[in-house]
Amino acid sequence: MGGTVSRAIARWAVVAALIAVVVWVDFILAPSIDAAFFYFLPIVLGCVWFGWWGLAIIPIALALYHLNQVAVVPPIGRYNIGNTAVKSMSFSLIATLTLTAQFRYRRLQAAQQREQDLRRAAELGRARMQSLYRLANAANAVQDPEGFFRVLPREALGLLPQMSAAAVFERQGDRLVARSAAGPHAEEAMAVPVALGEGVIGRVAATGRPALARAAADGGGAGDGRHPLEVRAGVLVAAPMVLKGKTIAVVAVAGPQAAHLDEDDFWTVEWMSSEAALVLESLRLYRELRDVNAGLQERQLVLDQQLDMAREVQSAILSVTPSRCRTRSLDIVSYHAPALQIGGDLLRVVPGPDGTALFVGDVMGKGVPAALLMTMMTAELSRHADRAADVGAILREANQVLTYNVGEFLGFVTVFYLYISEVGLRLRYAAAGHPPAILVHPDGDAEWLAGEGPPLGITGAAAYPAAERALGRGDRLVVYTDGVTEARSAAGEFFGSEQLFEVVRRYRAGSPAALRDAIVEAVHEFATGRPLPDDMTLVVIAVDPDDG
Repeated sequence: MGGTVSRAIARWAVVAALIAVVVWVDFILAPSIDAAFFYFLPIVLGCVWFGWWGLAIIPIALALYHLNQVAVVPPIGRYNIGNTAVKSMSFSLIATLTLTAQFRYRRLQAAQQREQDLRRAAELGRARMQSLYRLANAANAVQDPEGFFRVLPREALGLLPQMSAAAVFERQGDRLVARSAAGPHAEEAMAVPVALGEGVIGRVAATGRPALARAAADGGGAGDGRHPLEVRAGVLVAAPMVLKGKTIAVVAVAGPQAAHLDEDDFWTVEWMSSEAALVLESLRLYRELRDVNAGLQERQLVLDQQLDMAREVQSAILSVTPSRCRTRSLDIVSYHAPALQIGGDLLRVVPGPDGTALFVGDVMGKGVPAALLMTMMTAELSRHADRAADVGAILREANQVLTYNVGEFLGFVTVFYLYISEVGLRLRYAAAGHPPAILVHPDGDAEWLAGEGPPLGITGAAAYPAAERALGRGDRLVVYTDGVTEARSAAGEFFGSEQLFEVVRRYRAGSPAALRDAIVEAVHEFATGRPLPDDMTLVVIAVDPDDG
């Protein structure tokens, strides 16, 4: 506060000095020259430094000019006081032009700052997506939980370079045992177990919730526990690795007191821990299956395990959305069938207190690459539950992440993202190159809900405009992937969107499960038992408001 006052006094002193100099020059030159021009300098500087408060210099300068002219003109002739009004207009014009130029300059600075912020955010997203890709590659490389434990601390420090140490603690009964550590004093951190509930690390394991702790300014560690990682840390962030509702391990990252951690960094550790839990479980399943099939050839074993790992990770992601989900106003049923062992379709229902978000998507291609990209994009699209109603912005950000971070994949993803509010039953939706959804009313009137955006990953500058509809009781909304409409008959004909449209209208009056089963049965009858050429995902939403 004192520094601000001192700077303001210094500025006024400089302006006053400039006015004094101008008055002195004006006295020297008048009446041989009209020296009012010299008053422009303090007016310009005053407006630049003080903004609108700088206008206070105008009456000061005008009064000094008037006194100066009265003092120097009488020896020569009568002074025309009307000149003062003219000078007042010229002074005001200069001040206005100065303020306008300053406002435009500040707007330009703000735009440049926003551009820099967006560039930094894109680079941060690129680093995080690349880290997830490296994490998946590391899991493929080590192919066992012990090896994966060893790489986790290094990957955590790669995500947060401002931190200095990291460790992974596995829960074993009522205590946590350090499985791996990186950074200073790693051996000491490995040697000391943590009791469940003790310190920051123990509480994270007990509650299943991430935590951030900082050391007090007068010294001490970042946590109240006895583990060396907490005692030596100036700042500590810990996140649980949760699988099927149970904390199996904790990832802890520590750094010096001066380390800066923002909300994105905190979320990054939590996100990495969540993904690492799925990978770790897949690796454990992989090890068990490897022991059972020890007699198989090594190449076949590696291939089978990679597929099994990807399938288990994908199954864990898809299992978040049950085959039926009931909210206060909606009854949602789904169906998912991959064409191969693992698929590339996305499906997630995210109920919230004010409404329900849902997205269905399709990754170009099949197999492990499609499943890996499906995992990445499901994580990206699922992390916006706090602002799920902003469907267009969510797709735009997901497109930027995919475009900037997975360029080598040379693939794209189609997505249909929607949000239904509990109050008023308003449907907001946007689509990224995805087949249009079908909305059918109880009277049989139906319409296509199509989006205008291109698939994710085509261009980073794409826009995804949102549309809105009012829903009513008895409405049915069907969202699907092109595996439904591209099913082929024995003659090579496509099932097609028009035939799907008629099936939806015909069975609209039944329950959402009956409508889903009718669509699936119609597709399989059309294909006459032939394997589906693509993954098939289908969601039926029935609007049934609570009468209470």
